[in-house]
Amino acid sequence: MIEDSGFARKMAFWARNWYPARLWRDGLGAWPNNLARKSRSNLRLLARRRLARMARRYEGADFAALAARAAHDDARNGDRHQWIDDALRVAAVALAAHPPETGDRHVRREALELLDYPLNLRRSRRWRAQVGRFYQDAMARAVEEMTAADVADGLHVWKMYNMGFVVRTRRHCVGFDLHPGGKATGCLSPRQQRDLIEMLDVVFISHLHVDHLHAGFLKGLLDAGKKVVLPPTLRPSLQRANAIQVYESRPTRFQVAGVEVTCLPGWQRFYARNNVYLVEMDGHRVLHNGDNTRHGVYLHLAGAEPIDVVLANCWSGFGHGDHIHGAALLITGHENELGHAVSMRAPYRRTYAKFDRLGLTDGPDADAGPDCHVLSWGEGLRWKR
Repeated sequence: MIEDSGFARKMAFWARNWYPARLWRDGLGAWPNNLARKSRSNLRLLARRRLARMARRYEGADFAALAARAAHDDARNGDRHQWIDDALRVAAVALAAHPPETGDRHVRREALELLDYPLNLRRSRRWRAQVGRFYQDAMARAVEEMTAADVADGLHVWKMYNMGFVVRTRRHCVGFDLHPGGKATGCLSPRQQRDLIEMLDVVFISHLHVDHLHAGFLKGLLDAGKKVVLPPTLRPSLQRANAIQVYESRPTRFQVAGVEVTCLPGWQRFYARNNVYLVEMDGHRVLHNGDNTRHGVYLHLAGAEPIDVVLANCWSGFGHGDHIHGAALLITGHENELGHAVSMRAPYRRTYAKFDRLGLTDGPDADAGPDCHVLSWGEGLRWKR
């Protein structure tokens, strides 16, 4: 049950949300992205050094051989942009060889931090084509896996893009902040979007920013009779009977599409309502926090049953609240949102630095705290108690 806080808990809430604390945490504490200060040539040099290091450390692996060739021949035929394709390909091969559940966490960290270099370049036509291929391959693989998945026990989570997640259990399939792609990556094909819509029971939208809400995709869901839960909006296309608009001053409980939902009233910085959703499905409790920076709302969860899975924003979703204490699984999101300016993107290296600072360990061999995972687009993992 959700318990109202006493005097001490209320004081803790205000300590976390008074103006100076919010200004630091939501502004100076969240940004900037140091990679934004690097020139294209600097990023290329850093990528080449990391490729060489991966080749030395993991000699004998398929991705290491690719990394060695890319590190020593990164300007084939005078093409100074070839390193982008090389870095994306090496990272993809390394991550495929070391999936989240069973892979070497050190290899995964190397591969994900390698992705930071091409994904933090400023946009160009060539860059869009290269990153778009990487995105399309990842999303196609995820949709195929979801379609074929048979979850008999526990749950299966896929990270889609930005803060987009799909969670599937034995009887339910729900989505959070799903976005089919934009100008930087290209969109999922109409067939892929139809397949995704068909398998989903309900989609939860944390807030109305365009990197979390895609009106066309939501319209397709509503046209198919699926449920969508989101904060109040004036968009006519989203004014439907199966569009549930909710944002109250206190936590709100309701049931939709057979799952129990608790909606906590958060916000992003000072200007946007942001719903934090706690969804209970087939005995599992899953929390998704969107871009919430109102960490005091997590105090409403004190005394409630433990959360199984936290889908956490990498720059605002953990480290300040109590909601990850006792959680079994933590998966981060919102790394390298390409719709943002480079200075406002959150690279994977920042997530890992935060893990290090908080004493969290990523990967299945974590000694204490939740089982933490950093995923690339389209990656999924199975989990059960």
